[in-house]
Amino acid sequence: MMMRAAFALLLVALAVAPSQYGALAYVRDTPYRELVPQRFQYKSQTPIEGFNQLSFNAIHAIDGCTVLDSQGWLLATELGLTWFTRSNVNKFIPVQGESIDWASSRLLCAQDNHVFVLDATTAYLIAIDDTEHGSVQWKVPHYLTSVNDVCYDGQRLWIASGNGTVTLSTKTQVLSIADDREATAVACKQGAKEAFSGGPASVQTFDADARLVRWDWVTNITSAAGGVYDGPVTSMALDDDGVLYVGTPVAINARQPATATVSRFDYQQGLPMNNTQIVAVEAGGTQALWAASPSATMRLSPELSQSPGEVMPGQWRYFQGPRYLLGKSAVFLMDTTYANQTVVVTDGGLVVLEWQWWTLAAKADHYETILSRHIRHGMVSDCNLKSYGNATSCTNGPSDNNGLWTSLLVVAEAYKYALSPTPQQKARVAEVFKGMKLLVDVTGVRGLMARSAVSPSEPTPSGGVWHNSTNPKYKGWLWKGDASSDEVVGHMFAYPAVIAAMPNTTEADDALQLMEDIVSYIVKNKFLLIDVTGNHTRWGVWAPDYLNHDRDWSDERGLNAMQILAYVSALAAYSPNPDMQKLAKTAYNELTNATNQYDKNMINLKIESPDDDNYSDDELTFLPYYTFLGAAAKAPYFDSPALHTSFDRTWSAVRRLSSAAWTSMYVGRGGKDYTEDDLNAMLWNLRTWPLELISWPVKNSDRRDIVLDIEADRSGRVGGDSTFKVLPANERPQLRWNSNPHDLDGGSGMSEGDPGAWLWPYWIARYHGLIV
Repeated sequence: MMMRAAFALLLVALAVAPSQYGALAYVRDTPYRELVPQRFQYKSQTPIEGFNQLSFNAIHAIDGCTVLDSQGWLLATELGLTWFTRSNVNKFIPVQGESIDWASSRLLCAQDNHVFVLDATTAYLIAIDDTEHGSVQWKVPHYLTSVNDVCYDGQRLWIASGNGTVTLSTKTQVLSIADDREATAVACKQGAKEAFSGGPASVQTFDADARLVRWDWVTNITSAAGGVYDGPVTSMALDDDGVLYVGTPVAINARQPATATVSRFDYQQGLPMNNTQIVAVEAGGTQALWAASPSATMRLSPELSQSPGEVMPGQWRYFQGPRYLLGKSAVFLMDTTYANQTVVVTDGGLVVLEWQWWTLAAKADHYETILSRHIRHGMVSDCNLKSYGNATSCTNGPSDNNGLWTSLLVVAEAYKYALSPTPQQKARVAEVFKGMKLLVDVTGVRGLMARSAVSPSEPTPSGGVWHNSTNPKYKGWLWKGDASSDEVVGHMFAYPAVIAAMPNTTEADDALQLMEDIVSYIVKNKFLLIDVTGNHTRWGVWAPDYLNHDRDWSDERGLNAMQILAYVSALAAYSPNPDMQKLAKTAYNELTNATNQYDKNMINLKIESPDDDNYSDDELTFLPYYTFLGAAAKAPYFDSPALHTSFDRTWSAVRRLSSAAWTSMYVGRGGKDYTEDDLNAMLWNLRTWPLELISWPVKNSDRRDIVLDIEADRSGRVGGDSTFKVLPANERPQLRWNSNPHDLDGGSGMSEGDPGAWLWPYWIARYHGLIV
């Protein structure tokens, strides 16, 4: 029933309607659930900005409670019984007259400000009064060799111990042995018809009166003696329907209440990691299963799938590393008492993982707050952090690709202005556009851009070739030479977009002049980008002698051919200057004649051979595609079957990446080979992009649900990425679209990416009506 409801929601979200592009579909920006961590470090941990600090260094037990009309968690810490709330209240609750061994304790919240505590020798019922002191209501010596787990069914405590499964009546305080087999875990619920215990050899089923009615073997891993359950029991949990989940070192088993049939979740069923230490069921009616291995948490969602275009059960999410957890991510405890909140205790502290309702519009606003610290003189880039994870220690300096990264924000902000032309938004466009203009003006050569630039007040940079600006306006400035084709791609992506989205503005006028200068400079220099040295830059090459006849340029033959055709087409389409139109048309005809055949070069521009598949080139492909197709729509002379064939072929190669960037640009520029699933994948990618853009360390290569690629990549690396599926963006290290979305490991916690990789496809999709 739940899955049918989720499917109905999907159909609503993916309503298809005609638009200015005819059959173009759109998706709605409906609210979705975003997992947001709130972190509380142990007192001994090095403080990280934005993380809360606890007043203690160990949590031995946890349970969610309402105490004195306040919602929070009772903890067993080295201080004793401690009350904790998300507002970072850490209150020690002294228990009068007792010396409880909190390090070995288990605790369970009872009703009306009471808590059950079991330590190594005694079971207690403790009442918490208005003065936030605890008093013992009763205590029962239990003489058990160990207390491994405990649950409460409303009448009795179920205790998993080395002596077996033991019950303690909370009414009579009588201890009873329900079964004498060693037990490591118990599962019960108030009102449930059955209770369960499990251990190294078996799983027991009890009726509502605590009578043993059935037991089953677990598989003995050492002797290979088979059993119904996959291995020794590490944990148990019951959901509201009576489904029993059993954690083992091998897999997670699920027992159905109506039939008593037992199934399993392993990597074949999508379980990311085995060696399950904890299983817990999410509160609030979702019936989602949480599990923890020694180094990660996982969630099995019965709701709308996290994977693009799919509605099916068994979709696992994987939450690992400092993006979600603390310390070395060694998971010790988990609590799911409250709806939409899962508490995970690790070696580094406590994290509350909260599901919050977001929209993409709200996410865009969130990223705008991050963007400000990534802008330097109008230029945008990622930044280094002075200390681990501290985003406000962001140190923004020169970047080799300042022009490319800034261009993504220029397009995003210009399209946002087109949809909402406020003075405030125009000022935002102007803020980043001035960075693009600076990069050209600072060189003192019309049409030549710098990689980056620094003002006289900034430290003298090292690395690469730096020149003094000859532009009097930039006296004392330094600029970095040897501009790459990446820079030209960025400039020629931004200027046509600004002209189209912001007519009759200073920015549009400047964009036109800059575009005319850049394209004419390249064309007049025989399709080379000539540096102040008099030589072409290392990558500024679009000339036929190189692309068609030099083996060293075979990788770029199709790509650079398409790029230069895009540039001259844009010049002709947007410039009102007859001389510029003539120059552009002449260049286009020369490059596409029977000798040079640039139109044919571009058909197969995407190289798919694994040893040369370049994800950075995908970005250097789709940005000029977008420029080219926009120009061709405005100036049909430059349209051709070859352009659309090339566009469709490249799209078919990257479609499986579920990239919001490539999807929004393909569909937005009139591509026809797409389905609703592709638009859903675009939404999925935008929704799962991490809220924090810190390069947190991520490790997925040890996951069991991933098949490693046996082909060597272009760097000669084998087994560094996934073959079949692209993980959700917030599970992988990728923060830009010039990197490999299949990469599994990466990150240092010492840098923060700018939000351009998200804002650019989002606002393109909004501008073209793909997201409403």
